[in-house]
Amino acid sequence: MVDLPYSSKRTLIFDLDETLIHSFDNQDEVGCNEVVFIKLDPDEDPVPVGINIRPFARECLQEAAKFFQVILFTASEKDYADPIIDLIDPDRKLISARFYRSSCFYYNGSWVKDLRIFKKPLSDIAIIDNSIPAFRF
Repeated sequence: MVDLPYSSKRTLIFDLDETLIHSFDNQDEVGCNEVVFIKLDPDEDPVPVGINIRPFARECLQEAAKFFQVILFTASEKDYADPIIDLIDPDRKLISARFYRSSCFYYNGSWVKDLRIFKKPLSDIAIIDNSIPAFRF
């Protein structure tokens, strides 16, 4: 189980890739509007990754944070996700907690986000994610 920061609000979980952003293999990709440097290998220098933040994603998070405990839950690794989340929420005021691949498990070829880690009834949690299999259980 995971101890979330206390909130009497219901929880709204956002996914990162393909929900709040789209990432490219490199920063030169046509249509890329942001570049983030990500350390993918501890022995290598950070590499540029081009991303597009979904239109109005920040505004959506700002409004959601007024009414919900907003959490980001991605099947991506922490080292990849954190620089992108920091770009979206640089002051750490919109997203109250972050969860990564380490809170997922691998099942039948894909990463599944394990909702059992939260100490909240599922009736108090809403999920915004582009991948249904990510929450298959």
